[in-house]
Amino acid sequence: MDPRVLSAQAPDPRSLQASGYTVHLSVGNGYFALNWSAITIGYWDYVALYAPGGNTSDPYGYLSNQWQWASRGSPYATGTTASPGHVAVYWSWDYASKSYVSVVKTPPYP
Repeated sequence: MDPRVLSAQAPDPRSLQASGYTVHLSVGNGYFALNWSAITIGYWDYVALYAPGGNTSDPYGYLSNQWQWASRGSPYATGTTASPGHVAVYWSWDYASKSYVSVVKTPPYP
């Protein structure tokens, strides 16, 4: 399920937000890999890759198909060739505001 459809979802028992989170980028075979961890992974949490200069405050502004549900486990090999400026963001669904919040992000890749 695409994370864009969640705004109409009602809160449920799976509504835990992430805590104790980290995210970083690594490179394997010339492509970025998203790496993350959280003590508690929220049901709708995901990690996404943003283009250099991309709007990292927009939960839907990530590169097309370059995201992964956090619950599916780290790392996630992307199809994006490693190059300077990319950023990874860990997003968690906030049931109180009914919106995604950026909980941690990387600095731009060197």
